[in-house]
Amino acid sequence: EKGQTTTYECQYLMFNTGYYQYENPYIPDFPGQGNYKGVFLHPQHWPEDLDYKNKKIVVIGSGATAATLIPALVDGGCAKVTQLQRSPSYFVSRDNQGDWFYGFLRPILGDSIAYFLNRCRYIFMGQVFFEYTQRFPKSARKLVRDGIREQCPKDFDVDVHFKPKYGVWEQRVCLVPDGDFFQCLHQGKADVVTDEIQGFVENGIRTKSGQFLEADIVVSATGLSLQQNFPMSTVDVDVDGVKYNAPEHFLYRGCMLSGVPNFMFTLGYSNAGWTLKADLVSKYFCDMINHCESRGLGRFCPNAKGVEQAPDSNILGLESGYLKRTQHRMPKQGITQPWVQSHNVLKDYWRYKIMPFGSEIEFEHTVKGNNPKARL
Repeated sequence: EKGQTTTYECQYLMFNTGYYQYENPYIPDFPGQGNYKGVFLHPQHWPEDLDYKNKKIVVIGSGATAATLIPALVDGGCAKVTQLQRSPSYFVSRDNQGDWFYGFLRPILGDSIAYFLNRCRYIFMGQVFFEYTQRFPKSARKLVRDGIREQCPKDFDVDVHFKPKYGVWEQRVCLVPDGDFFQCLHQGKADVVTDEIQGFVENGIRTKSGQFLEADIVVSATGLSLQQNFPMSTVDVDVDGVKYNAPEHFLYRGCMLSGVPNFMFTLGYSNAGWTLKADLVSKYFCDMINHCESRGLGRFCPNAKGVEQAPDSNILGLESGYLKRTQHRMPKQGITQPWVQSHNVLKDYWRYKIMPFGSEIEFEHTVKGNNPKARL
């Protein structure tokens, strides 16, 4: 009940709080927003009773949220939805209805083996594509934009609306399942406007080029606000009486922090499926507990003594604005492994499964009657 406090004690602690603030999304100060008489909202605070059928909607933003929302709004029966973006992003379409490789293997090897091999194939293909974008940025940019051009209507200006100023995977690449976003363009139920906002008016938005976008509903899909004290989110944490402050600690293997004992957290990949890293870290956490319990160890903690700090703390490895704005609040990184956040699924399989317990981790044996528990 409200006002009551419950205390939990544990020997090992794992946080899965994500990396951004759920309660405080990032909303820019739009000029003239107070003039607008329609519904204005952010996707993180979406009203359950919002009726958008037969409504004209403007979605401000160019990222994954906008790419996901627009097909859903069209399917839900809105009259028209316009994506208003200041700068474009990369969209990549992928078939989500079936897979020839899995269909070929399943009758021969059975469901389980066919699924496992197909999963490995997708992990490998994703990592190869990412490495390709890093080594051959110009070629990757052309490849992705050619794919976008094939998906768009013939009269759609790809050079205006899908020509980002940055390279592929410098910011997030938006995956479009079954090309649903592009289907909305073909249906005439959605369009894209690339422009800056001059100001809100009573019934919509006017852009700097003079275009007027009528809107019953405006959705601000304008990015995230990172946690103030990652990865503790809003939890007030102290270690041996000293309050935890993220920039004072080094990241270790992307799931532990220097000076914070018996603790792990989950931070997924920015360039691959989030759950791939979550699976690895969860198994690693269990392996660590089993390692300690089988050897009578009561404490593990990374020691960052002598670690050289990297110039920045961009732990997701992207140049997105929401990361640049708040990276000073994140834990520090070193310049070499294991003090650098990894973005390579294949290498992480090796690091977590083959060589799990590095010399940087200090272990202490359990002392009877002197093994304090974490209190929440």
